[in-house]
Amino acid sequence: MEKKSLLIRLVALVAAVMCASGASAYDFYLNGIYYNIKENNTVEVTYKEVTGTDTYTGVINIPQYVVHDGITYHVTAVGYGAFSLSTLTEVNIPISVTSIGNNAFRMCYSLEKVTMTDAVTTMGYQAFAVCRKLREINLSDNVEVIPLGCFSWCDSLKTITLPRALKSIKDEAFKATYNLKTITCMSWTRTTWENEDVFEADVKANATLKVPHTYYNFYQSVSPWNAFNHISPLPYDVVKNGIYYVFNDVGTLDVTYRDKSYNAYSGKVTIPGTINLPEGVYDVEGIGSLAFYGCRDLTRANFSSNIKIIHDRAFLGCSSLTSMVIPSCVEAIEYNAFSGCSSLTTITLREGLKTIGSQAMSGIPLTHILLPASLEYIDGSALSCNTSLPSINVSEGNPYYISRDGVLYTLDDKTLVTYPAGKSDNTYTVRQGTEVIANNAFDRARSLVQIDLPNSIKDVQPSAFRECNALQQMTFPYGMTTLGHDAMNNCNSMTQVTLPATVTYIGANAFNRCTSLNDIYVKATTPPYCDTYEWYDYDWDEDVIEYAFTNTQFWNSTLRVPEGSESLYRDAETWKKFVNIVGTHYEPDFILGDVDGDGSVGIADATTLIDHLLNNSIAINEAASDVDGDGLIGIADVTAIIDIILGN
Repeated sequence: MEKKSLLIRLVALVAAVMCASGASAYDFYLNGIYYNIKENNTVEVTYKEVTGTDTYTGVINIPQYVVHDGITYHVTAVGYGAFSLSTLTEVNIPISVTSIGNNAFRMCYSLEKVTMTDAVTTMGYQAFAVCRKLREINLSDNVEVIPLGCFSWCDSLKTITLPRALKSIKDEAFKATYNLKTITCMSWTRTTWENEDVFEADVKANATLKVPHTYYNFYQSVSPWNAFNHISPLPYDVVKNGIYYVFNDVGTLDVTYRDKSYNAYSGKVTIPGTINLPEGVYDVEGIGSLAFYGCRDLTRANFSSNIKIIHDRAFLGCSSLTSMVIPSCVEAIEYNAFSGCSSLTTITLREGLKTIGSQAMSGIPLTHILLPASLEYIDGSALSCNTSLPSINVSEGNPYYISRDGVLYTLDDKTLVTYPAGKSDNTYTVRQGTEVIANNAFDRARSLVQIDLPNSIKDVQPSAFRECNALQQMTFPYGMTTLGHDAMNNCNSMTQVTLPATVTYIGANAFNRCTSLNDIYVKATTPPYCDTYEWYDYDWDEDVIEYAFTNTQFWNSTLRVPEGSESLYRDAETWKKFVNIVGTHYEPDFILGDVDGDGSVGIADATTLIDHLLNNSIAINEAASDVDGDGLIGIADVTAIIDIILGN
């Protein structure tokens, strides 16, 4: 049979209606809505008369149930042609309604908005046909078929979301709906089209088809969906009870965000351990990257016992969060997870947590923190910049970390991990035996005027003393080899720095914004390598090179180097940019015989040197170990150390 055009069919249907009897089409009328009584004490919404043109107007809120003649009826359907040709502008369909009949809203020329719940499972043919002002409709996620001509001639409809349960789209479902710009299809399986006329050719050429994140490649490769020229993945795979989820690498779900505007959640949010979908039950195991980013009105987030990881920037910028309890199921908190939570004063960490990433809880108004005994790794910057935090506490029995007067060290004291920025002391002496100052360890410790480092220090990591604004001088001990990038960035009160003879590497921006730095003492005879950072400034259309020191320092500061090494520094990269290079006499930085570098000569030095001679992997201060000055390290030096101990 030759297929008739949709418009001809619409005209025929309208003519049939107009020729029908004008008798009442309803059983009773209540609060502006007409109803037909069905079986089992249910009713459907219907029209006043067959012509229907004067039945409804304005905004219609369909109730879940009505009482008529003492009997309570549940409203379960919008019947055939119920609102057809009416002048209503908006309709809200309640959770009790499961079906929308044929022609239910056909030719509602003034209808702009339709709201329905996921209770709706079926829609009839031409249900919204020729609703020429319809601009907003949220379809039930459980509708499986978009029927014949359902949204045809909906000129104002620019966006639509097709449900997850969708299996089929029938002929001319979007006929002459030319202005569609965005079509979101949430189905995980192949949804069939009755024919290629489902969407107009212009729509397929110009509109954007948005699809579930994990199924992007599927839609790109499968007909008929690959007929769209523009297909893009959503950040999520499914929406359930207002929460967005995406599949992770292990096949479980992570909570995620709605779109690039973020800020999708507010108030109190409870994350379930599982969600039930038609395809099965899925575990929710992660708070995804950026999931709650910028949710300024989020006041609380509760986790289920399934959550194992809080990914990077998950709660970044949640400025209304005041407290957070991390349950024992969570094993990892990734970088910047809670940065920018400007009201977050308390975070409770339960046993079970194993790792805390960089800046995970940095720069927030924490007043107390207790690290659990289960913690295996915390980045130096994880608790940095918390200017309200006076101390960092560690649960008894942690095999990796310990709190020393509120300062976080590794259990062996070899690494100072974090000095709490809210600690009010003016001076601090790092423990003897400490070899590493971790990245961001003293970041924004703004009360410190003086920091004393032991001669055991070997490595100062990036941003270690960043924004120690009160710090006036800094002397790095003999034995230190590395000063990381940005190590002293914005120590703007520091007037003098001394670098030992052993330093070999200085990172880019190590002394950036040290605006008071006048004297730079470098004791290394061979100029240390100074790293640079290169980037392109699009505003000024030029390449930018950032050095370990600033242009102001190159011009105004005095670089004091060992006598006889001036020419080496004047020829070395970065160093040659200094205008004022002065030769300076330096006494040795070490004590002859102080093999272990503890600042004194004792029996431990003789023992350490013997251990070194027997096992070359034992670290020693080689310059201090050549006690007899013959250029070699041997048993004669052990004897010389003993002589020193005996006073000979």
